Amino acid sequence: MSTKQLIFGLLSMSLIFVITTSFNEKLQKNHFRISHNKHQYNLNEPIAVHELSSELLEVSGLTDVSETKIACVQDEKGIIFTYDLLTKEIEEKITFAADADYEGLTRVDDVLYTLSSDGTLFETKSIWKKPVTKSYDLNLPSPDNEGLCYDEKNKRLLIAPKSKIGKGPEFKDSRAIFVFDLKKKELEKEPLFYFSIEKIYAFADSKGIAKDSTFKKNGQLNTNRNFRPASIAVHPHTGDVYVISAEDFNMVVFSESGEIKDYFSLNKSIFPKPEGITFLNDGTMIITNEGVEGNATLVVIQ
Repeated sequence: MSTKQLIFGLLSMSLIFVITTSFNEKLQKNHFRISHNKHQYNLNEPIAVHELSSELLEVSGLTDVSETKIACVQDEKGIIFTYDLLTKEIEEKITFAADADYEGLTRVDDVLYTLSSDGTLFETKSIWKKPVTKSYDLNLPSPDNEGLCYDEKNKRLLIAPKSKIGKGPEFKDSRAIFVFDLKKKELEKEPLFYFSIEKIYAFADSKGIAKDSTFKKNGQLNTNRNFRPASIAVHPHTGDVYVISAEDFNMVVFSESGEIKDYFSLNKSIFPKPEGITFLNDGTMIITNEGVEGNATLVVIQ
């Protein structure tokens, strides 16, 4: 080997090393693709907070697309936005349906499902080419519906209505998680499980978690406890079901059978209006906040 060939080879190896190192450092800096096996999240210390553009001021549902990309929708627009977690920019805007009140979004392989508040489910195929959308009227018992996610282990969609699932005092304390059968393309008659608001707060009290409280418009303390699901996600490793109530600034973790496994109070300074949740494959949690007194935000937690 000549001296010139040797020098060229060394320079090439150095360049490859620099490029590879720079890319890896970028991933490390942004804390993506870092494997972690623990599932106790520190919600008070996110590893990143992204301020989103004004186009996503009313961001609601979101879903993972890859290890470094998510897709999301916002209220009132029939557009799916793809967002790059590394560049912190919107990559694509895909019109899938007419404008409406869209709340939930999830991905099943290369198909995206969107839920509107009136309980209509939109199935969009060929999303990256020429989108084709079909809708399903779910006939949910709740007039207000927001939570939607994919349960990959059981190959089904889970839906979390925001409001009561029936009229009368017997429904005041009760909420439910419903199942959409992806093979039959229909909502199952019986919920996956029911859960009690009273039991959620009894669990929180038993763990010594401070009582949630907000202030009414007149400035007096409001100690009324409620739970109105705004978003839902299934953990990719444990199969646990995470449900956020944006209005009540809390999140509950259920087992597949509906057992309460954990409870989190959400810090209002970090989560001013938490409307969406999803997980990356490595377990990284992402929560989006609708803009309140500023732009919407995307919070990354491990």
